[in-house]
Amino acid sequence: MMADQLTVGSLCTGYGGLDLALKAHFPTRVIWTSEIDKHASRVVKARYRAPNLGDLKLIDWGAIEAPDIITAGYPCQPFSQAGRRNGTEDERHIWPWIAEGIRHLRPRLAVMENVPGHLTKGFGEVIGTLAEMGYDATWGCVRASDAGAPHRRERVFIVATDADGAGRQGRGRPVAAADGERRSLTYCRGNPTLIGALKLLPTPRASDGADATSHHRTWSSTDYNMHNVARQVVKDGVVSGRKGPVPAEAATIWGEYLPAIERWEVVTGRKAPSPVLDTRLNPVFVEWMMGLRLGHVTAVGLARTQELKILGNGVVWQQAALALTHLLPIALTHSRQRAST
Repeated sequence: MMADQLTVGSLCTGYGGLDLALKAHFPTRVIWTSEIDKHASRVVKARYRAPNLGDLKLIDWGAIEAPDIITAGYPCQPFSQAGRRNGTEDERHIWPWIAEGIRHLRPRLAVMENVPGHLTKGFGEVIGTLAEMGYDATWGCVRASDAGAPHRRERVFIVATDADGAGRQGRGRPVAAADGERRSLTYCRGNPTLIGALKLLPTPRASDGADATSHHRTWSSTDYNMHNVARQVVKDGVVSGRKGPVPAEAATIWGEYLPAIERWEVVTGRKAPSPVLDTRLNPVFVEWMMGLRLGHVTAVGLARTQELKILGNGVVWQQAALALTHLLPIALTHSRQRAST
């Protein structure tokens, strides 16, 4: 193990999108995971050399190794616009148990992810609890399309740092940050910093009248929905193998989605698999859409519906890595400033 390798404790692990994103910034090693879904747990077992602690509500925090970083893409159902938005009253709201883990283990860094609807439902509790525990929080909304993916999938990412770096070394309880000292970051259409981050990607086609020089604007202007793409392919009668690419002569079936598909092929380094399998959405295509290597979820031996559920609940790691690119410098600089005062 590398001497400067950071240890990670992974809560609500899923297929590990947040943990993959961290590897784009730090040398890391996951020392334990926490996943209760029996099918997702099979992915965890196949992809991690670390124990699965199971239900995080039952973890004895005093009996496990304290990591440098904790990740948690906690359930979005209490906050999603697609649901009833019962917020903190929803039985699936598990933030209090995650907070308890952070309180006991005192990681240097906590990285979390959820849907944008969280910002108007339950978010105050999360930020307030972090502040009460002595953590400064920085957050921002980033879409998968911001990282080049052919679908929006906007998410809010939170980076929390121990306010004075004391952590579990015992230099006393940090002072909570005042509301005015917290940092927030939300990316807007045409953000020049974001455009600069994507400058190495091919210039997209301005199919809808958007400025072709603005990657962010062009690629966010159409909702490249996975099911919409699959329906288009089914309509045109093109079906190929589960893992095989769409034949070159059939490329025109992508229609308005072609520029987005081509761009993600460049980012991921491989051709798009067939979107459909026996006239149904192909999990291997969704796996590619989520930025994963071939077989990360689909080679574990799960049923098609199980694979789609796990993938649908996951994090596009390239999107999370982009969020960390912009949030980490703010969070770490703020943490160092507070530590020096």
